[in-house]
Amino acid sequence: MHNEIWSLYQNYFDKIGKSKDNIIHVNNFMTEDEIDIVMKYIEKYRYDTEFSGGKTIRINKIGQENPELFKIIANYGHRVYSLINENFCKKYDIKVKELPWNPFHIVKWKPEMSSGLHSDCQYPDGSPLIKSNYYKLNITALIYPNDDYVGGEIGWPDYDLEIKPKAGDMVLFPANNSYLHYVKNVESGLRFTLPTWYTFDVGIEIPNLEYNPEASKNLWVNEGEDSSHLRQY
Repeated sequence: MHNEIWSLYQNYFDKIGKSKDNIIHVNNFMTEDEIDIVMKYIEKYRYDTEFSGGKTIRINKIGQENPELFKIIANYGHRVYSLINENFCKKYDIKVKELPWNPFHIVKWKPEMSSGLHSDCQYPDGSPLIKSNYYKLNITALIYPNDDYVGGEIGWPDYDLEIKPKAGDMVLFPANNSYLHYVKNVESGLRFTLPTWYTFDVGIEIPNLEYNPEASKNLWVNEGEDSSHLRQY
C-alpha cells in the first residue's frame, strides 16, 4: 500500500523534474517591521537550552504568547502557497494542499551546528520516508529573519548553488532527492529560520503516523554544546 501511494507522489515529483529554476529565492519576503517583531520575540528564547535544533518553537506556542506574530506567520503561509500555486501547480499541472502539512515554526542553529546532505521526504536510496509522515514534506519553504551569523550557508550541489539569504528572504524548493541540500557549519552567532512544508494533494494518503524522532535519518550533524538530542529522521 505504501509503495502504491508513494508512486502518486513520485509522479508529481517526476512532473516537477530536476531544474535549478525550481529553487526560488525571494528577496525581502519579510518587511523590516516584521523582522523586528520576529527577532524581538526570539530574543527571550535566545539562551533557552530547550530551544535548539529539533527543539523548536511551534506555532501554537507563538499563538498563545504573541497573537500579532501569529497573524503575521499565518499570512506567510497564504503568501507561500500563492507562490507554490504559481510556480509548481500551474506550471507542472499538479495539486498541492493549501494548508501546510508542517506549519511554520522557529528553529535555532547554534555554533557548530550543520546539516548533512539530505532531502526532506526521501531516504538516500530514493525510498519514501514513511515513518512520522515525512513523505508528506513535498515542498519546502524557509524564511530567514536574520543574517548576523558566520557560516550556515544552504547549498544544492547538483545545481552548483550555495547561498546565504539576507534577513527577510525566503527560499522555496521541492523536497525530494532531486534537490538534495545541506547547511554548512554555523561558525559563530545564531542562525534562525522559519521552515514549513506543504504536501501534494494526490487524492489518497497513508493514515497519519505518530511522530517518532528515532524513526528516520540524521538531520543535525551537531546540535552545538549539547548533542544529546540529535534528531533522528
